[in-house]
Amino acid sequence: HRQNPLILNDGNAGGSNDMAYLKPSRSWSSAIGWKLLIPDNHISLLIRLFNTELTHLPISNNYSPVINNISYDDKRKLNENGRARTYGVEFIADKNISDNTYLNLNASFFQTKFESENGTSLNSQFNFGHVFNLNVSQKITNRKENIWACNIAGHFRGGAYSNGKVRPIEAQVQLGDYWRIDFRMEHRWKSSVLTLDIQNVLNRQNDAYIYFDEWTKTEKLKKQLGLIPVLSYKRHF
Repeated sequence: HRQNPLILNDGNAGGSNDMAYLKPSRSWSSAIGWKLLIPDNHISLLIRLFNTELTHLPISNNYSPVINNISYDDKRKLNENGRARTYGVEFIADKNISDNTYLNLNASFFQTKFESENGTSLNSQFNFGHVFNLNVSQKITNRKENIWACNIAGHFRGGAYSNGKVRPIEAQVQLGDYWRIDFRMEHRWKSSVLTLDIQNVLNRQNDAYIYFDEWTKTEKLKKQLGLIPVLSYKRHF
């Protein structure tokens, strides 16, 4: 797979990077899986091994903006010699508990690494290591064709790595584990849909990123938002 060229500088932006663009990055992906169906118990199981390699990524020493989601710094002179790799194993289990109740469980164990120009293997910002998701949903339809749907979802993963804006990327620290539970209730009748979404029901304030406080001259940890309720109404005409 070939991606579009990354435009770096139009020559008039005043940056020190004199390259107008870099060549397209490239990716190679492969996967092999095994699926088991158990009809009598309404169970589906899937195990999948996956591997993705990226080459020709923009890089300058150990500064790799694409794989680490870092804004482009036009003071750095980039080349397209960057490399990265994601590999791991994924497990997925689906079960129909009843005609109206459904359960999905998936887990992934993986590594996402990139190489500096000297060949050192470094953690990308998104090298969580593991991800777990649990989803339980139920739907109820009464005689008037009103539909009620309820969904509870849990998400847990390892912490992200600081992206090198504050500290050298070799000294990255891993943030705390991320987890949250979401709740959704939906009511459909005639041409209307009323939905209540409560994101992060337990008001968990997960780690967001590390930043440098100019006032105190110290590094500080920014937290993400806690509970977020969203009520919406939709009508089809």
